[in-house]
Amino acid sequence: MFPEPLSPDHPLRHTPVIWHPLAARNEFGAVMFRRQIKLRKALRNLPLFVTASQRFELYLDGQLIARGPSRSDPDRWNCVTVKIPQLPAGEHVLAARVIHYGRLGGKAQLGGDAFFALASRNDIQKPPGPFDTGKDWRCLADQSFTPVIKHPMRLGSIQTGCGEAVDGSKFPWGWNTTKFIPKGWLPARVLLPAIFNEWGNRPLQHELQPDPLPQMEEKEEAFQRLWKMKLPDGKTTTPETPAIVNKHAPCVLPLQIAPKSCVRIILDRGELTNAYPAITVSGGKAAHITMVGAEAPRFPGSFKSKGNRDEIDGKVFAGTVDSFISDGGKQRIFTTSWFRSFRYLVLEISTAQQALVINAVNCRFSGYPMRHKSKIKTTGQLGRDLARREKLSWRTQRLCSHETFFDCPHYEQGQFPGDTRIQAVYHYLAANDDRLARKAIDDFHASRNSSGLLSSHHPLNSFHAIPTYSLQWIGMLYDFIMYRGDKSFINRYLPAAREILAWFDRKKAPDGMLGFIPDAPFIDWTPAFTAGNAPQEKNGHSSILTMLFAQACQWQAALESACGFPELHKRYAKTAKQLRTATRQQCWNAARGLLADTAAQNSFSRHAQVEAVLAGLWSTPQARKALLNAERYADIIPEGTLYYTYYVIQAFKTARLGTLAYQRLQAWDRCLEDSGLTTWPETLRQDTRSDCHAWSVTPGIENLQLLLGISPAECGFAALSFNPYHHLPAKTSGRLQIPAGTVDVELMPLGRNKLQASINSPVPVITNNRRLPAGHHLMVF
Repeated sequence: MFPEPLSPDHPLRHTPVIWHPLAARNEFGAVMFRRQIKLRKALRNLPLFVTASQRFELYLDGQLIARGPSRSDPDRWNCVTVKIPQLPAGEHVLAARVIHYGRLGGKAQLGGDAFFALASRNDIQKPPGPFDTGKDWRCLADQSFTPVIKHPMRLGSIQTGCGEAVDGSKFPWGWNTTKFIPKGWLPARVLLPAIFNEWGNRPLQHELQPDPLPQMEEKEEAFQRLWKMKLPDGKTTTPETPAIVNKHAPCVLPLQIAPKSCVRIILDRGELTNAYPAITVSGGKAAHITMVGAEAPRFPGSFKSKGNRDEIDGKVFAGTVDSFISDGGKQRIFTTSWFRSFRYLVLEISTAQQALVINAVNCRFSGYPMRHKSKIKTTGQLGRDLARREKLSWRTQRLCSHETFFDCPHYEQGQFPGDTRIQAVYHYLAANDDRLARKAIDDFHASRNSSGLLSSHHPLNSFHAIPTYSLQWIGMLYDFIMYRGDKSFINRYLPAAREILAWFDRKKAPDGMLGFIPDAPFIDWTPAFTAGNAPQEKNGHSSILTMLFAQACQWQAALESACGFPELHKRYAKTAKQLRTATRQQCWNAARGLLADTAAQNSFSRHAQVEAVLAGLWSTPQARKALLNAERYADIIPEGTLYYTYYVIQAFKTARLGTLAYQRLQAWDRCLEDSGLTTWPETLRQDTRSDCHAWSVTPGIENLQLLLGISPAECGFAALSFNPYHHLPAKTSGRLQIPAGTVDVELMPLGRNKLQASINSPVPVITNNRRLPAGHHLMVF
């Protein structure tokens, strides 16, 4: 199941909520809290339940023990649970830094007015815990912390969140340790004596629930290359100032920078990462450090022109900008409150009267804690291709999996149903993990407006309408029931799915096709589609949208059947059939052997054929013919993104065109040529905006589904379909974890397009129209 609101007797509901007595609660800023106690005897298994708006960092005796809460919305605000196995007798300090970004937090960072609450007991019948929030806590408004909104090297809009500036001369160094003396710190103001309200009000304006995710994984990463460049005295660079790299540029740390000088240091992680950068410095009072986290170096004057990402000479850097001012102390560590997505970290340092020592520059990776549990292995060029595809798919997905799924980590960090549906399937297959997918399904469900449609992405600080993504959310439910099988989880979302389908049903024209779909019925970023939206006439009649609606009805029919509603299954199956009939009658062009984009038949796209095949418009031979025809005509509108190529490949597999599906995968290999890419990009175009885009992880999925031929045949992978790729050049083996256990496959080519296959499965195997029992089987295709 999924977390429900905290129970009325949960300790956190009966704990005071606090804030600084003078600090604003709705603006950018940070407040530090600390509670120091002396234990007479050790404590064992101490629970800590903590939440804040908008984010917190929790420290015990100076050590970071938790961050959070994971991104959500105030109606489902998350509370983090931390267990302290043992706390020895003696002095201890529990400290928290609560950051409130206000309107500068980026569109995915929600949360109302600032607050902090922590409970340290399991039972409300027992006395308050030693660290429960209340007036005994001391607090300080962090005067060192200000936003960076405008800067010449800043890339992107405020929707991605602002940068951060820290003035070391105003920062209370050592504030979270037992030796610190909190001089001038004020007693916390109690906002509420308790969150619980017997009248049903929400005095906190947040409904609390247990955080459904574990803490994000964090681990140290090393930079691979480092260069130093001296800049003209008293001047800093801009994006128009290119990097000039020569044989004297490489350097090592620690590095001393002379007084009254300007230096640029460029650090290359070697691959794109999501990490908290940390700069350790000594001395250099009043030295200014500007830090830019860049996804890739770019040619001057061009936002998207990047060339080979390994090469920096003559290029410029732009990204999220943060800045720090040194106070002259020793071993001062400057970092950020949210990770930065970068490959290159650029430091521009301007010293004053003292020399500054850069002791170290570190980066601490942050990401959803997933483990790779699948594999595929072969020899020769295919083996190298498969290994590289899987490496980049895994890296891309790791960077796009955090407290939510991200479309891309460097830019908007948005969780969109279209992207997320593909990401979730990758999580099921590669990691046998559905925790983040469950949260995403629930996030989207919470975004509904009065029409019944979902927001185009969520969490989001406003509503944005992409009606087609509401249909893809139903596809997410269908994928979940097939790959994971938890019917009790899916059941709670069926009413919302029915509302979505009812909205589309009301848009049907009298002839049975969809009428005009307003807002942004997005399908694919192909140049021939305005803003990526499916072509429509003034009265709608889009074959692409009608066929996507038909698919959603089929998914819903399967969901209703799986969850015990056979009559509703019949209803949605009937609607899907009617949609197919109407579309075939009005959009089929017999002369071309293709389905037109609209009933007017003025344009033809690959998208129309793909959606029709996936909706079951034709028999397998007819589907194969339509897809082959789409490959032949020069005026066919092709797909524009790697996102939509995923659906092209699904259509090829449905039509038993495995060779074409495999050939499509080679497009990912070509995009890497002389690119320096370490993740899959947004598009195949050389001027791609994003170098890391989650909707592009298809190779990691199809290594397992197309080549090994494994996919769910029944709900929850209770049985699997086995149809491996027949044209493998060498022996290939693979392993896949499913809910019931491990599936092992070995494939051996026999020549003349024949393949010997061995499979050991914990569930029944459906292959060549036969159902085989669980266990080991040997067969020839």
